[in-house]
Amino acid sequence: MNTASKKIVFVRTESWPYANVKMAKVIQDEFQEYEVVIFEVYDKIKSQPFIVFRNILEVFKVYGWEIFSGKKRFKRCFWRTPYIFHEMRRQIQEFILSGNFLFSFQIQSLFDASVEGLPHFVYTDHTHLANLSYPGFDRTSLYSQNWIDLERSIYLNASLVFVRSSNILESLIKDYQCPPMKVICAYAGSNAVDHDANFEKKEYDKKHILFIGIDWERKGGPDLVAAFELVRRVHPDAILTVLGSSPEINFPNCHVMGRVPVDDVGKYLRDASVFCLPTHLEPFGVALVEAMASKLPIVATNVGAIPDFVHDKSTGFLVSPGDIQGIANSLIALISDPGLCREFGEKGYELARQRYSWSAVGRLMKSYMIKVIS
Repeated sequence: MNTASKKIVFVRTESWPYANVKMAKVIQDEFQEYEVVIFEVYDKIKSQPFIVFRNILEVFKVYGWEIFSGKKRFKRCFWRTPYIFHEMRRQIQEFILSGNFLFSFQIQSLFDASVEGLPHFVYTDHTHLANLSYPGFDRTSLYSQNWIDLERSIYLNASLVFVRSSNILESLIKDYQCPPMKVICAYAGSNAVDHDANFEKKEYDKKHILFIGIDWERKGGPDLVAAFELVRRVHPDAILTVLGSSPEINFPNCHVMGRVPVDDVGKYLRDASVFCLPTHLEPFGVALVEAMASKLPIVATNVGAIPDFVHDKSTGFLVSPGDIQGIANSLIALISDPGLCREFGEKGYELARQRYSWSAVGRLMKSYMIKVIS
């Protein structure tokens, strides 16, 4: 088969989050002999007023009561109606069929970019039904059964499904009846850290705790603040820095920085002694990987993908969501012992370097994809 003139189509919702950009580069780096063409679904849909208006009606038809009652957010519901799913699929297929492509690749699972007869790969950090594994998750918070059935078709129509973590691999097999041989755990890389940076002189005696997260409530920010108050009773000189969120925190030694450019995140990671993310629900948690790549010991919760890389009493401490005393005890243990911080940080760094880099992800994916497209 002559593949010289073929291209690769990379389908994503938009350029955000940053992993959408990183992953496109990974595919281009691994298949340098082919041009990667990017198709952004959200921009395509938003440019067509009739489809937007029609889907607004569908949103309120399917989720209206839950939106008015505050149980669901309109923006998230907009991309989870059967109508918009089929419309995205139709427009993606039209684009792919108009070109000459070697294979299609999509990141995340809000649409189906498969075309019959063309190898197709999916890379996702979540499934919707994986939410059922989180403590206290309300089953009535799920989206419509019709939409969940369409989500299942994404995975079943793919040649292979790559995931970032073992819990999502298990969900695909158990909740969506995907054949095990079609699902591969490829992990993910860091967005803000250079794995080749020199951390030999990293210090751990500053008692500096770092939190990074945009969704303050979901990421467990209030739990961390409550725990930090307990930490300061033992270590009044401890410092907490918050990136990504802008909560009102009114006590000493707490610095709220809000959102910062991704290129600036590295300096905060380098200056910290401990990283803490006591999240309640987490599809993956790339900030944790970035912290490990910066040789930081971790305090986090035992949910979602986190136990894949935060190994309790090895690369950090794991606690249950909402366990404020457990968070405080773990932070106190670390900032009281710079040697333990260094030990955990070194182990986490090695794991991040070997498994959680975009180049490692790309090599692993290509080794499986070649078998499908050859």
